[in-house]
Amino acid sequence: GRFSQLHLREVITQPKLHLFSKHHSKPVGLSFWRNRYNETRICPLPAGREQSIRYNGTAVPILYRIDYDGTACTRRFVDGEYAFRNASQFEVSQLKKYGAENAILLIQKGRSFIPRWHDYLFSEFHDPYINATEAIPTFFLYAHVFQNKIMGLVRDQRTSELELRFHRPPGGPIDLSLVIIWFLAMGCVFGGGVWAFFRHRAGKDKVHVASNSSNSQSDSSDSFEGRCRCLAKHSHYLAIIVLMIFLVGVLMVGFFFRPVLVTIFNILVVVMGPVSVYICTMAVFSNIPLCQCCTSKWCTWVPQHRWLPKGRPSMIQFLVFALSFCVCIIWFIYRRTPYAFILLDFINVTICLNILKSLRLPSVKWIAVLMICMFIYDVVMVFVTPFFTSSGCSVMLEVATGIDCSSSGTDGYPMPPIDAALPEKVS
Repeated sequence: GRFSQLHLREVITQPKLHLFSKHHSKPVGLSFWRNRYNETRICPLPAGREQSIRYNGTAVPILYRIDYDGTACTRRFVDGEYAFRNASQFEVSQLKKYGAENAILLIQKGRSFIPRWHDYLFSEFHDPYINATEAIPTFFLYAHVFQNKIMGLVRDQRTSELELRFHRPPGGPIDLSLVIIWFLAMGCVFGGGVWAFFRHRAGKDKVHVASNSSNSQSDSSDSFEGRCRCLAKHSHYLAIIVLMIFLVGVLMVGFFFRPVLVTIFNILVVVMGPVSVYICTMAVFSNIPLCQCCTSKWCTWVPQHRWLPKGRPSMIQFLVFALSFCVCIIWFIYRRTPYAFILLDFINVTICLNILKSLRLPSVKWIAVLMICMFIYDVVMVFVTPFFTSSGCSVMLEVATGIDCSSSGTDGYPMPPIDAALPEKVS
């Protein structure tokens, strides 16, 4: 018969279960609920002669979410704030009762089932309310994948010719997403350092102070330089103290007033993003000879005023800034979509590069002092704060992930990354 192999990320009822390879996995057929073609709703339940139907040796697809249709079958899953949690266990139990070999729970991708919650499959996804010890092997699959890829193999509604094999592709020794995150972080640090080196060698970081040529002002000049040296000596202490206060303040705002921090970060990305993208892009274009052809100045007819920047923007500068601004606006509009993180990562990388190429520390001693302060900050916020919070949760963990935790160990639905309270934070 026609063959379809399902590559499923997660086994919902038994997350730690090892599945056979696709060559050794057990083949099963495909049946539909109540023997009605493409019926994926669990309600209404079988009645009359339908109660004698058995699905031995087959997998039965059922919609994961139960919508209220006015019947008593669906009412039990909408009466109450948490009544929907019993739906998945009820579906699996019904399929087991009628002899199904496997359960396929179909998820409608991105569906907003309850406020601030959308249905997505991701690496940590599982349903904690399905009894793993008693349930039949249960799998999650997107509904559109089932309809397009599996049902596309069915001809003339003859599902008996279809054979399914369930298996989990073996994972690699290294999580690719962690590798990408590591390269992004190291790339920002390395790129910002290299950029800062070339800026320093070009003399762009030097502060030019006008010298007094008059002999009568030599004493006051020496006194001024002495005060500057004294201020510079203590400014490093002050800068580190201000930085640590700022970091702790941001973390506290994120812990107690998370929506406020989300709004602030969104505004900062939209405001700082275009400038950072523009600066990084122009730094690349400045080394491309082809881009020198678009250096003609615009708006030369505007008279020069003291409140206007010196010079006039060229055509390439105007176009790059306009595109940079559009990139940030597009991200802000579509920031809730699953792939908006790609634009966010790009914007954040440019912001990090722009900041790192401008930061200066006078010596290795001050770098060591800053690293020690940051180490103490991380230890306190990760390991010490759980002793002071009412929920026993780490302040750093809650703010960084945007997900509430609990030390009691109770299970709950894992939150999709797209629905985390801080999906658009500057990281």
